[in-house]
Amino acid sequence: MRSSRLLLGLSTTVVAGLLVAPATAPAVYYPGLRYYKATLDLAGRIVISRHVDSTRECTPGRAYTQVSTVDVEMGRARPIQVTISPRVIGTTTARTNGLGEAKTDVAIEDFKTTSGCAPNPPATPQEPGPCGSVEGDISAALVGSYKDGKTPVYVQIYRRNGNQLRFSDGCEPMEAGALDSKNRPLPGVGLTQMPVPGTGMIAPLGITATTLRKLGRGDAVARKISFSGPCENVDVQTARARTVGPDGQLMRNWCKVKGSLWVRLKRTS
Repeated sequence: MRSSRLLLGLSTTVVAGLLVAPATAPAVYYPGLRYYKATLDLAGRIVISRHVDSTRECTPGRAYTQVSTVDVEMGRARPIQVTISPRVIGTTTARTNGLGEAKTDVAIEDFKTTSGCAPNPPATPQEPGPCGSVEGDISAALVGSYKDGKTPVYVQIYRRNGNQLRFSDGCEPMEAGALDSKNRPLPGVGLTQMPVPGTGMIAPLGITATTLRKLGRGDAVARKISFSGPCENVDVQTARARTVGPDGQLMRNWCKVKGSLWVRLKRTS
């Protein structure tokens, strides 16, 4: 499974190529370049669950489910600037500061054990955790680059500050992504627990740069992104788009994702 660093590297690579909207309108307009002021708002909850089971008759073992609940809330619509070029779309970053936050809570559920049988001495494995919770401000932006004749738009969200999650026994970091038809990691789909500042998630909005280019002043576009399925290959659905790879296999040890994210952009100038 991809690491948080790889996910961040993907997003950073996309952002590095973006045109940043100027703070004031320039005197010269370039062909194919469009920019305007807007607001960005979002809220959602993602639950990543990992089940571990080493129980066996007359053998010391344990079974438990590690449940990570990630809540993100912008608090209110935040001002951004949108820049659209023929091959790239990007926005400035919307940030929270006190109002609105990202919060991650990690809990251990359904813990049970097995032990040795006579004449062997009984042995009871230790209960994992506690894992704890963290929270902090968030930053969010829309990004996209030209591919296969169109420019799909993605939303990326990061936790800006706060503490680090506790990585004790049974509290390992969990992530989720998607695969393409050839079982390769699908760029633009990555979910984490936001375990440390600077980590986050990226997901497709189900729209292209054309949608943003056609927005008039006062117009808005809103999408609900739904996540479900195994961590190795999450099913991501939006109002107008669907990104699905091959079905994953849930076994005795499994990891799965459930949740949704609501995103709204409104043009203001």
